[in-house]
Amino acid sequence: MFAAVAIVAAPAPAAAQTDSTLSLGGGVAHYHPIDDDAHDSTGFAIVYRFGRPEGWRPAVGFNWFTTRFDAQVGDTKAELGDLRVRPIMGGYGYTMRRGRVSVSASAIGGVAFNSFEPSTSARIAYADALNRVLLDVKAANSLVGRTEVVTWYDLNARFGLMAVVGYIAARPNVTIITDVGSEKRRLTADSLKFQVGVGYSIF
Repeated sequence: MFAAVAIVAAPAPAAAQTDSTLSLGGGVAHYHPIDDDAHDSTGFAIVYRFGRPEGWRPAVGFNWFTTRFDAQVGDTKAELGDLRVRPIMGGYGYTMRRGRVSVSASAIGGVAFNSFEPSTSARIAYADALNRVLLDVKAANSLVGRTEVVTWYDLNARFGLMAVVGYIAARPNVTIITDVGSEKRRLTADSLKFQVGVGYSIF
């Protein structure tokens, strides 16, 4: 499971959904990792945006997501477990509007607070293939970056539809701890992001 937050600033014509100071909603986000050892993930996404003019503006992001990784254990390939990436990012973006449609492009970066949950199959694989006890897998915090394009379409004064295409880069180190020692590996959690959602004008 994961949670992802898309933040969009857009200008406001009369009677448009973007006239609101704050809009909240939800949708579905899909992450497709570029690493062959990582699995796709899909889940609920919280959406919000602020009504702002066209042009350049600060942008922030909290694109939390989880990616399941496989790993080679001896001669066996097994599910290692789930990497949870919780970034806090800031940067800049540009918004333009044409009628009911607004498009925002942004580039942001920051720090990801990561954790890892090893799977039962990984513990079994370490015991069977290496005769070792897998005690834990710890993920270090890492730098993270994201670029994305967000499109909003205002249905009316209250509701807006949103679609996102983006790319997020995160490559944390993990430490695999067994009863005979530890080893470090770098995981590539870089992913393409696709998201759709609906926002409702709060005020």
